[in-house]
Amino acid sequence: MKKAQTFQRIILDSQSLPSFIGVKAEQDFDQRAGLCQGGPGDIVVTTDPYEPMYLRYWQNLGYELPTLLTAGPFDPKMALSDLVRTKSDVQQSIRRVLNCNPRLEFFHPSNREISLTNELGIPAYMNFDFAQEFQQKNKFKELFVNARIPTLPFIDLVNYSGITWDEVVAELGPSELGYIAKKVFGSGGKSLGMISQVNCKQDFDNLDLTEGYIIEPKVQIKKEIAVHWEVTSDGSVNFIGYFGQLGEDLSYIGTKFPIVIRKSLRQKLDNGFKKLTSEIATLGGLGFMCCDVLVDQEDNIYWSDLNPRKGAILFIFDAIRRLKKTRHLGKVHILHKHFSRTRFSSFEEVQQVLGDLLDPNNDNGFVLITNPGAIQYGYLDVTCVCKIKKDTNTLMEQVMSLIF
Repeated sequence: MKKAQTFQRIILDSQSLPSFIGVKAEQDFDQRAGLCQGGPGDIVVTTDPYEPMYLRYWQNLGYELPTLLTAGPFDPKMALSDLVRTKSDVQQSIRRVLNCNPRLEFFHPSNREISLTNELGIPAYMNFDFAQEFQQKNKFKELFVNARIPTLPFIDLVNYSGITWDEVVAELGPSELGYIAKKVFGSGGKSLGMISQVNCKQDFDNLDLTEGYIIEPKVQIKKEIAVHWEVTSDGSVNFIGYFGQLGEDLSYIGTKFPIVIRKSLRQKLDNGFKKLTSEIATLGGLGFMCCDVLVDQEDNIYWSDLNPRKGAILFIFDAIRRLKKTRHLGKVHILHKHFSRTRFSSFEEVQQVLGDLLDPNNDNGFVLITNPGAIQYGYLDVTCVCKIKKDTNTLMEQVMSLIF
């Protein structure tokens, strides 16, 4: 059996989506992936340093740290990739700790990341041509249709200028729940202004179509499932898993896993996954990817949003996967939620309030805190880890009573 090749991971969770540039709170999400994924021998670069109290907490859980580098201070015109590209001292620090088989791992695939890849001369675990094309919602919807993968009907408003509201309704059909307009380059859902509910002509006329949208009918959803995988450099597809995706008001708020999927639904998912990943491998896709799947009341499935990059759930999955090994946790159930507008400004404050709930030796489960850079802005990423599934809900309710 061929031994899996090992790589030195250089993780730059660069938040380079155009709408994130200049927003300090978004740029500090660059601390989200690094410790969840990076281990001994890896390199993690962030804008600002991790809070020392958080690093002690992370190590006390049993995680080993990667090499941590910073490229700040924050510049409103730059993403993390730009900061590294324009600072020779940071590049020299990276090169000093390089070993065999290094690879760059980014979040958003933009020209900023391409420029840094060229500057460093280190291969990226991403095919930029593929990722830049198929991060666009109109492009991956066309991919679904061409590969005969079930998806909601849509209108590409980027290439269909001058369309009227009446024509939208005529083409998509009447929808009791209305329609959803999604920005072609959007990420994060309605909470970040990337998705708009459209119920009438006035809503449609209020859209700034120069920003680029697709529009779909809204359907009653019974559950959302996220599927994650990676395509390796030799074109092999490694299935990572199906995850329960939690949404609220058209925005992602968390995940739960493992999930139970009925055999008939699993077969539909597997068929769509095989078609999609085969097509992606043929087109030269590379690296970590994910896609959302909507399931309606009749168990019809609709492949919804393809992300030719890492998805937020992957960070939680990797953190738990590593923790299970170091602490010999055995089978556990996970409930993860991303909260905003909490009262905290540092991890130290979180630690003081949650106290013993952070202790992994608790019989009824414990809480894992990730994404530390975002805490100062009132965000808090909470993962409940329990032996019994129902205990995750009880523990999450307890956490919520303390953090608000």
